Amino acid sequence: MKKTVSLLSIAGISLILYSCSDTYEPVEIPYTEALPATLTVDPDVEYQTVRGFGVMETSWQQSPLSDDEVETLYGNEFNQLGCNILRVRIAPKENFESADSRWGRIIPVIHKAKSMGATILATPWTPPASMKTSGNIVGGQLMDYEAYAMYLCEYLSYMKENDADIDVISIQNEPDFEVTYEGCIWSGLQQARFFKEWGSYIKSRHPEVKLMTGESFQYRHEATDPILEDEIACKAIDIVGGHIYGGGNNPYDLAVSKGKEYWMTEHLLNDAWEKSAPYSVIGDIKTETLELAKELNTAMESGFNAYIYWYGRRYYGMLGDGLAESEMSKPTARGYIYAQFAKNITGKTRVKTIASKNVSASLSVTAYKNQSGDISLMFVNSTSSEIKDLNIKLPFVPSSCQCVISTVGNNPFPENTDGYLMESSIDLSIPISIQANSIVTINAKK
Repeated sequence: MKKTVSLLSIAGISLILYSCSDTYEPVEIPYTEALPATLTVDPDVEYQTVRGFGVMETSWQQSPLSDDEVETLYGNEFNQLGCNILRVRIAPKENFESADSRWGRIIPVIHKAKSMGATILATPWTPPASMKTSGNIVGGQLMDYEAYAMYLCEYLSYMKENDADIDVISIQNEPDFEVTYEGCIWSGLQQARFFKEWGSYIKSRHPEVKLMTGESFQYRHEATDPILEDEIACKAIDIVGGHIYGGGNNPYDLAVSKGKEYWMTEHLLNDAWEKSAPYSVIGDIKTETLELAKELNTAMESGFNAYIYWYGRRYYGMLGDGLAESEMSKPTARGYIYAQFAKNITGKTRVKTIASKNVSASLSVTAYKNQSGDISLMFVNSTSSEIKDLNIKLPFVPSSCQCVISTVGNNPFPENTDGYLMESSIDLSIPISIQANSIVTINAKK
């Protein structure tokens, strides 16, 4: 809106001009009033489809997830978390060991998860020791590529025969990180060679299974670029996997250019607790929980098609495990905010948002649309100040609009959902506010 002001300096000049002239007109200085903070959604600019959110199965170091725990993690009812991806470990098995003894323990968990619609990702921490240069499940490199390809097919066949079909299989957990537990080092070129020589063999045996690269511990592109740059190896893979420990939460343009999805398959945050029993709180719970929420939004903004947290049942995970004063099997505060993402944006396509320059830089926001053209917005305000008077500009006038708010506090183990996943109607024809320390989802129907 245009307005005018009279300035004293202009008035003075005008008096001088008047004294020298028979006529005089005041000089008007136009100025533009500051525009309101506006977030515009452009659904015509599409990015990735969000395949979903998941957790790691716990039976490696803990007991397997129970049916009730799987229902809480993968259900979509009240007080359930809406996950749809389950990551499991492929235990190393030598030829003299039975498949039942090494791989059978996880089958009931997979049965339950698949009955609830979960996608199963299987990841080996190491090939069998007999296939490695170290002769041990710790350290070393793969010696026999053919034997390993046949071994992975053996695993897939066993699981299929037991109605525990695997949907996605990776070839290695963190191939670029030397550890003192189960592990195996692969260079990017070694991975490219494996997929080039044996990827088509695995696919011919199990065409229903998607192949994933080794999962770099820091989404280092040098660990997977050689695969994508090799025409035959690239054709063999379906998904680029990786973790974001200390870095890597950013776009992967080469993967996009090759038409490949990329998934974030493991991360955790637990610096707010001691690293040994009794795991007492030593840091800022609220800040770390909000950090996770912002990380989820950033991962979506970076183009990841999926996000998988570490253990589903752990005091710093989605369900308590009885440690650090958590309650066994009960959703944590992190579980509730994870549910907000899992329930509201899974299966949708991320679209473009345009923020006017006066939208707070501290506000993290992503937008999505479903096949009907409905729009979902995901806000994370990790500051202690409410962000007020934000205008939302959609390409349509919503027929209805719902808001889901989770306000993060200092308690990692809330007694109930009070303060989390609070639903209400919202009117986008007027400016909205994003509460301090909160995750806000807006679902607008056409």
